[in-house]
Formats: sequence, C-alpha cells, structure tokens
Amino acid sequence: GAYDGDTVLEFTEHSDKYNDIVAFEPDALTFRHFKRNTEGIRDCIGINAAVGRYDGKVSFASGGGRASHCEAFGEGTVDCVSIDKFCGFTHINASGTPVGSIKIDAEGMDEDVICGAVNTIYCCKPHLAVALYHRASDLIALPLLIRKHYHKYEFYLRKKEYVPAWDIFLYAIKR
Repeated sequence: GAYDGDTVLEFTEHSDKYNDIVAFEPDALTFRHFKRNTEGIRDCIGINAAVGRYDGKVSFASGGGRASHCEAFGEGTVDCVSIDKFCGFTHINASGTPVGSIKIDAEGMDEDVICGAVNTIYCCKPHLAVALYHRASDLIALPLLIRKHYHKYEFYLRKKEYVPAWDIFLYAIKR
C-alpha cells in the first residue's frame, strides 16, 4: 500500500518528471494520513483500496499502519482493484493508460498484485520495484513470475537504508 505517502514524498523530492502518481492504501486511518501528507503534491491520486489479482472485496486486518494486511479472516473487508483493470489493460491488445513504473509493497499480497498487472507489464513494460521480504519464497518466486511476463527485465536487489533492516526490494528495469 501507499502507507502514509512516504514513497510518494521521496519520489517527488528527487523528480518532478511525471504525469500522474496513483497510490493505493487499503487502511482507512493510514489513508487519511496519506491524504494529509500528500495534499500539496501535483497530480497525486490517492485511492482507499487494496490492489490484487481481481476486482472486488477482500478480507482485511487493520493494524493502523504497516501491520495492516489482507488475510483470509480479517475483521472486515475493503475494496480491491487490479492494476490491469484500473489502467485499462484487460487484454494484451488493449489501449489503456501508459504506465512508466509500479512500486509494490503489499504486505504479502505482492504476487497477487503482479498477477493483476500482467497485461500492464506486457503492454507497457514499466520499471518495477517489488518488496521481497514478506515471504521467504518471494525471493525466488516473484522474479520468476515477472520474468515470465517480460523476459528482458534486468533485475537488481537492494536493501532500503531504514529500519526494519530486512526491507529488500527487487528492481526490474526494462532494457
């Protein structure tokens, strides 16, 4: 999720060359913090929803921050959208909205987010930043899944320079 807007703020500090920033955050309280923290940023669209494989509702456990996550038996439900549907790439030859980059840090739903973005990845070949630290299997499974949908990505692993120290990201950069 977009959390409190920290990534949006970091991105816009380093670049003003973008058209739109679309950020999804499913936790209602955290989404309010996101809106407050990003209100002065141009063309920043915040959406109070989860991102996944399909559109609909998903069970959600609100942790009031980074601990919030989708799970089989959450205390409530939230709206969920797929990147493909949101961007208009519902099939390979669709002419949706061009996407330059996607950051995925979905607290364990990272594979579902990628699966819901396969047409967007195929059509747009956006740069990707994907969290690999939620599940041990993600370190192998997610790069293989991405490679399946666009085989020309160059992969880089990087550890973010903040606490917690296990935040490892895969960067998939189109050649």
